[in-house]
Amino acid sequence: MKKLLILIITLMMLALPASALAQGGGTLVGGFDVGPGGLAQTTPWIQTAGNTWLIKIWSPLVSYNEDISGLAPQLATGWSSNDDLTVWTFNLREGVLWHDGEPFTADDVRFTFEFVLNPGSTATAPVGLAGIKNLVGADAFSAGEAESIEGINVIDDLTLEFTLVAPDPRFPYRLVESYILPEHAVTFTPADIATAEWW
Repeated sequence: MKKLLILIITLMMLALPASALAQGGGTLVGGFDVGPGGLAQTTPWIQTAGNTWLIKIWSPLVSYNEDISGLAPQLATGWSSNDDLTVWTFNLREGVLWHDGEPFTADDVRFTFEFVLNPGSTATAPVGLAGIKNLVGADAFSAGEAESIEGINVIDDLTLEFTLVAPDPRFPYRLVESYILPEHAVTFTPADIATAEWW
Protein backbone atom coordinates (compact mmCIF):
# COMPACT_ATOMS: atom_id res chain seq x y z
CA MET A 1 0.00 0.00 0.00
CA LYS A 2 2.80 2.41 0.94
CA LYS A 3 4.65 1.68 -2.32
CA LEU A 4 1.47 2.31 -4.30
CA LEU A 5 0.96 5.67 -2.61
CA ILE A 6 4.56 6.70 -3.35
CA LEU A 7 4.13 5.63 -6.98
CA ILE A 8 0.90 7.65 -7.34
CA ILE A 9 2.47 10.79 -5.85
CA THR A 10 5.54 10.41 -8.07
CA LEU A 11 3.38 10.03 -11.19
CA MET A 12 1.34 13.08 -10.21
CA MET A 13 4.50 15.16 -9.82
CA LEU A 14 5.81 13.96 -13.20
CA ALA A 15 2.51 14.92 -14.83
CA LEU A 16 2.88 18.55 -13.75
CA PRO A 17 4.53 20.82 -16.30
CA ALA A 18 8.01 21.95 -15.23
CA SER A 19 6.87 25.57 -15.33
CA ALA A 20 4.25 24.86 -12.66
CA LEU A 21 6.89 23.49 -10.33
CA ALA A 22 9.44 26.25 -10.88
CA GLN A 23 7.42 29.45 -10.95
CA GLY A 24 6.70 31.57 -7.88
CA GLY A 25 3.64 33.57 -7.03
CA GLY A 26 0.11 32.37 -7.39
CA THR A 27 -2.37 31.31 -4.78
CA LEU A 28 -1.65 29.38 -1.61
CA VAL A 29 -4.43 26.93 -0.79
CA GLY A 30 -4.42 25.10 2.52
CA GLY A 31 -6.48 23.90 5.41
CA PHE A 32 -6.53 26.15 8.45
CA ASP A 33 -7.46 25.02 11.91
CA VAL A 34 -10.17 26.72 13.91
CA GLY A 35 -9.26 27.82 17.38
CA PRO A 36 -11.17 28.29 20.62
CA GLY A 37 -14.50 29.99 20.12
CA GLY A 38 -14.47 29.23 16.39
CA LEU A 39 -11.95 31.92 15.48
CA ALA A 40 -10.09 31.20 12.28
CA GLN A 41 -6.37 30.81 12.90
CA THR A 42 -5.39 32.83 9.84
CA THR A 43 -5.39 36.19 11.60
CA PRO A 44 -2.21 37.18 13.40
CA TRP A 45 -2.54 38.35 16.99
CA ILE A 46 -5.61 36.25 17.77
CA GLN A 47 -4.20 32.84 16.85
CA THR A 48 -3.44 30.11 19.34
CA ALA A 49 -2.20 27.80 16.60
CA GLY A 50 -1.84 27.95 12.82
CA ASN A 51 1.63 29.50 12.85
CA THR A 52 2.83 27.10 10.15
CA TRP A 53 0.51 28.97 7.79
CA LEU A 54 0.74 32.43 9.30
CA ILE A 55 4.49 32.67 8.75
CA LYS A 56 3.85 32.09 5.04
CA ILE A 57 1.66 35.20 4.99
CA TRP A 58 3.10 37.43 7.73
CA SER A 59 6.60 37.93 9.08
CA PRO A 60 7.90 38.28 12.63
CA LEU A 61 11.27 39.78 13.50
CA VAL A 62 12.65 36.29 14.16
CA SER A 63 11.52 32.68 13.85
CA TYR A 64 12.78 29.32 14.97
CA ASN A 65 15.44 27.80 12.73
CA GLU A 66 14.79 24.61 10.75
CA ASP A 67 15.44 22.18 13.61
CA ILE A 68 14.06 24.49 16.32
CA SER A 69 17.42 24.59 18.07
CA GLY A 70 17.75 28.37 17.88
CA LEU A 71 16.51 31.46 16.08
CA ALA A 72 16.63 32.46 12.43
CA PRO A 73 16.44 36.03 11.15
CA GLN A 74 13.25 37.15 9.44
CA LEU A 75 12.50 40.90 9.38
CA ALA A 76 15.42 41.38 11.77
CA THR A 77 18.89 40.46 10.56
CA GLY A 78 20.58 40.68 13.92
CA TRP A 79 19.95 41.37 17.60
CA SER A 80 22.04 41.93 20.70
CA SER A 81 21.56 42.95 24.31
CA ASN A 82 23.34 45.01 26.91
CA ASP A 83 25.22 43.16 29.66
CA ASP A 84 22.26 42.88 32.03
CA LEU A 85 19.81 41.74 29.29
CA THR A 86 17.37 44.61 29.82
CA VAL A 87 18.00 46.49 26.55
CA TRP A 88 17.81 44.67 23.22
CA THR A 89 18.77 46.21 19.87
CA PHE A 90 17.35 44.79 16.65
CA ASN A 91 18.73 45.55 13.19
CA LEU A 92 16.08 45.24 10.50
CA ARG A 93 16.35 43.81 7.01
CA GLU A 94 16.98 46.43 4.35
CA GLY A 95 14.92 46.48 1.14
CA VAL A 96 11.78 44.76 2.47
CA LEU A 97 8.61 46.00 0.77
CA TRP A 98 4.99 45.53 1.74
CA HIS A 99 2.52 44.07 -0.78
CA ASP A 100 1.85 47.55 -2.17
CA GLY A 101 5.51 48.49 -2.63
CA GLU A 102 5.81 50.63 0.51
CA PRO A 103 9.03 50.04 2.50
CA PHE A 104 9.02 48.16 5.80
CA THR A 105 10.58 50.25 8.62
CA ALA A 106 11.09 50.24 12.37
CA ASP A 107 7.96 52.41 12.63
CA ASP A 108 5.90 49.40 11.47
CA VAL A 109 7.24 47.38 14.40
CA ARG A 110 6.49 50.16 16.90
CA PHE A 111 3.03 50.61 15.37
CA THR A 112 2.26 46.87 15.54
CA PHE A 113 3.27 46.48 19.17
CA GLU A 114 1.32 49.57 20.23
CA PHE A 115 -1.66 48.54 18.07
CA VAL A 116 -2.02 45.13 19.71
CA LEU A 117 -1.39 46.48 23.24
CA ASN A 118 -3.86 49.34 22.76
CA PRO A 119 -6.43 49.54 25.59
CA GLY A 120 -9.26 48.53 23.23
CA SER A 121 -7.35 45.79 21.44
CA THR A 122 -8.88 42.36 20.91
CA ALA A 123 -5.46 40.75 20.38
CA THR A 124 -5.25 37.53 22.36
CA ALA A 125 -2.27 35.58 20.95
CA PRO A 126 -0.52 34.37 24.10
CA VAL A 127 2.91 33.78 22.59
CA GLY A 128 2.89 36.87 20.38
CA LEU A 129 1.96 39.12 23.28
CA ALA A 130 4.26 37.52 25.86
CA GLY A 131 7.45 39.35 24.95
CA ILE A 132 6.04 42.78 24.26
CA LYS A 133 4.08 42.90 27.51
CA ASN A 134 7.47 43.00 29.26
CA LEU A 135 8.50 46.27 27.65
CA VAL A 136 8.93 49.27 29.93
CA GLY A 137 5.68 51.22 29.83
CA ALA A 138 3.60 48.46 28.21
CA ASP A 139 1.30 48.19 31.23
CA ALA A 140 0.74 51.95 31.39
CA PHE A 141 0.05 52.09 27.64
CA SER A 142 -2.40 49.15 27.79
CA ALA A 143 -4.20 50.85 30.68
CA GLY A 144 -4.58 54.05 28.65
CA GLU A 145 -2.20 55.94 30.95
CA ALA A 146 0.48 56.66 28.33
CA GLU A 147 0.55 57.86 24.72
CA SER A 148 3.21 55.34 23.67
CA ILE A 149 5.24 52.42 24.99
CA GLU A 150 8.28 53.94 26.65
CA GLY A 151 10.38 50.79 26.09
CA ILE A 152 10.25 51.03 22.28
CA ASN A 153 12.85 53.36 20.82
CA VAL A 154 13.04 53.75 17.04
CA ILE A 155 16.68 54.65 16.41
CA ASP A 156 16.30 54.91 12.62
CA ASP A 157 14.35 53.19 9.84
CA LEU A 158 16.25 49.92 10.33
CA THR A 159 17.13 49.93 14.03
CA LEU A 160 14.97 49.45 17.14
CA GLU A 161 15.83 49.34 20.80
CA PHE A 162 13.60 47.56 23.30
CA THR A 163 13.92 48.22 27.05
CA LEU A 164 12.49 45.53 29.33
CA VAL A 165 11.14 45.77 32.87
CA ALA A 166 13.46 42.92 33.94
CA PRO A 167 16.40 41.02 32.47
CA ASP A 168 15.32 38.44 29.89
CA PRO A 169 17.88 36.33 28.03
CA ARG A 170 15.04 34.77 25.98
CA PHE A 171 13.42 38.01 24.80
CA PRO A 172 14.09 37.37 21.09
CA TYR A 173 12.46 33.93 21.43
CA ARG A 174 9.34 35.61 22.79
CA LEU A 175 8.93 37.46 19.46
CA VAL A 176 8.62 34.41 17.16
CA GLU A 177 4.84 34.85 16.85
CA SER A 178 4.79 38.64 16.94
CA TYR A 179 3.77 39.23 13.33
CA ILE A 180 4.42 42.76 12.05
CA LEU A 181 1.68 44.82 10.37
CA PRO A 182 2.02 47.64 7.80
CA GLU A 183 1.22 50.90 9.62
CA HIS A 184 0.25 52.71 6.43
CA ALA A 185 -2.24 50.03 5.32
CA VAL A 186 -4.12 49.04 8.48
CA THR A 187 -7.60 50.54 8.13
CA PHE A 188 -9.33 49.18 11.24
CA THR A 189 -9.14 49.80 14.96
CA PRO A 190 -7.44 47.58 17.55
CA ALA A 191 -10.91 46.61 18.79
CA ASP A 192 -11.61 45.03 15.38
CA ILE A 193 -8.57 42.73 15.15
CA ALA A 194 -10.70 39.60 15.49
CA THR A 195 -13.50 40.71 13.16
CA ALA A 196 -11.99 43.03 10.51
CA GLU A 197 -12.52 41.97 6.91
CA TRP A 198 -9.15 43.56 6.10
CA TRP A 199 -7.35 40.25 6.74
